[in-house]
Amino acid sequence: MYELTTDGKGTPLLGRRCLRGFSLVEMMIVVVVLAIVALLAVPGETRREATQVQAAAKLLLADLDYACIASLGNGVDPCVVVFDEDGEGYRLASSLDAATPLTDPATGQPYQVRFGEGRAGALTRVRLTAVDTDDNQLVYNPMGGLESAGDASVTLTCGSSSLTLTIRASTGQAIIE
Repeated sequence: MYELTTDGKGTPLLGRRCLRGFSLVEMMIVVVVLAIVALLAVPGETRREATQVQAAAKLLLADLDYACIASLGNGVDPCVVVFDEDGEGYRLASSLDAATPLTDPATGQPYQVRFGEGRAGALTRVRLTAVDTDDNQLVYNPMGGLESAGDASVTLTCGSSSLTLTIRASTGQAIIE
């Protein structure tokens, strides 16, 4: 597009071109900046997933320890940990009534954990992806060990991050692999 300008004395000057838009260099700078921002965002998401799965593993580990301790010396009614089939949580229950959660002594609420709710509220993307137990349950005995003959394992996953907890049958001790 050409525009009409004057030389200051009123004489028109033709031929001056008015350009509007972005140069190739400006476009390349924008693309490079966007690429750098994307590269910085991806590791942050991976770290967030790893942090969530670690927090979920520690929460489950504490609840398994509680179930083990609650079962010690309780020959009549040891504890059971029941894992939800949808992979979104678990509950601690009595061996006599595995369908009803125990009462959490700290809160007075049912001892049930759902990822994304309550004390697991920040763990929205965590799932139980593999539960290697009998009938999705860990049944403790009065000595604090498991009723099953072999060790059990539970795998927690969040995005591309995962951790496996192994529960020793003889002692009921849970460890993070």
